[in-house]
Amino acid sequence: MGARKTEVCIAHFTSRQAGMVAGRTSPDITMKGCVVDERLGGHFADIALADEMKRRFVTKYPKSKEAESNPRVLRRLLGAAKKTRHQLSAGK
Repeated sequence: MGARKTEVCIAHFTSRQAGMVAGRTSPDITMKGCVVDERLGGHFADIALADEMKRRFVTKYPKSKEAESNPRVLRRLLGAAKKTRHQLSAGK
């Protein structure tokens, strides 16, 4: 997930015999598909993640309805969403 677009590739990994060397295997990689969405990335992804986090928080804690309009809460949610997007992009 980059600054302007999101790329997703699905691969299938299997092991196969390594030819000349007995008892060794090497990976056989088959690409199942790749897709690029140029409308999802960067700040747009942060906003989508923050909205989902807000929805789940309000669902879990129904008495906190006023928190969803608090600017400080929304800023913290957006920061947490950005941190989450960076972690997902780094593969951590």
